[in-house]
Amino acid sequence: MYSSYASNQGDLLGPNTYGHTGYTGTSIVIDPDNKIAIVLLTNSSIDNVKGFFGNFEAQVTQKARFIDAEKCIGCGACYDACPVTVKNSFNAGLSGRHAIYSAFAGALPNLPVIDTENCLRSKGEECTKCRDACPFGAVDYGQKDKAITIEAGAIVAATGYELFGAPADGAAGVLDAFAFERMLSSTGPTGGAIVKTDGTVPESIAFLHCAGSRDKKFKEYCSGVCCAYMIKLSHLAGKKVEGIKTHHVFSDWCLPGRGYQEFFNRCSGGITEAVRVDNPNTNGYAGLCLEVQDLALSKYVAGRQKDREFTRELARHGMIDKTTLLRSLAATKLDPAVAKLVKGRIARDFPSKTR
Repeated sequence: MYSSYASNQGDLLGPNTYGHTGYTGTSIVIDPDNKIAIVLLTNSSIDNVKGFFGNFEAQVTQKARFIDAEKCIGCGACYDACPVTVKNSFNAGLSGRHAIYSAFAGALPNLPVIDTENCLRSKGEECTKCRDACPFGAVDYGQKDKAITIEAGAIVAATGYELFGAPADGAAGVLDAFAFERMLSSTGPTGGAIVKTDGTVPESIAFLHCAGSRDKKFKEYCSGVCCAYMIKLSHLAGKKVEGIKTHHVFSDWCLPGRGYQEFFNRCSGGITEAVRVDNPNTNGYAGLCLEVQDLALSKYVAGRQKDREFTRELARHGMIDKTTLLRSLAATKLDPAVAKLVKGRIARDFPSKTR
């Protein structure tokens, strides 16, 4: 496992770890030192979960790929033989893929899968072009889904995300951040080149911040990450296209913490123009992104159990400073009794060192 090809192992497993990277559709990693076994089921879905903490039973369906993993070498000969082309969702619809395809470059296992929703066979036609093109006879239309029962002590729910439904149409020259990220990628629909639909390179790009946020009609809160993300995309665009003009349209800058501010300072010189616009749906209020010291002070004032735990961890990890907090407290208009209480809470998080 300790090789230049074992990037999926990370640095948390022991030196005697072994396994395989999932060529057959199931990735297995075994760490005998820490008595850990990890099994990754690809192309699978959880149908039902029952039980209780420490004693769960999950019903999993591993969907058929219609590919014999023992025969397939991932050569891709079947792709171009397929007569069906649909939008590639991984590339945000900016390119196409066939009904038999691999999700993306470098995907494990290195096996194609047949998209039954778009395959002509699922629509009653007798198409066998992908099977005919395979030199190893790896396409198997007779494969069936597998039902798997897993007993588990705990379950981690990874909820994922959904993009805000802002208008994004590559044909109209409007892209959401995910689509632009794919365009910038060397494995993306344009091989990393920034181009318009007519194939020409744009002279300027407008980056629209706060789409759907800071707006009572949609989400009146700030995500806290979009400004830095837009600056990153703008910086990469400047690296790709020399002399490109980048314009940022925003309602509020939100760059919390030291790292984001340093990133902004380093990259903001490449921004051609930054335009702040007022959103009438916020009733004239501007959103403020609190610096960590100010955020901590607000938690000290609130004084709930979860606030006390939060500030204690901030202090323990050196993210806040006692002198700065006390200076901010002195400049904050509070009832004297509340201020005294807050001062005591701060003192508890920064106990005096004694010999």
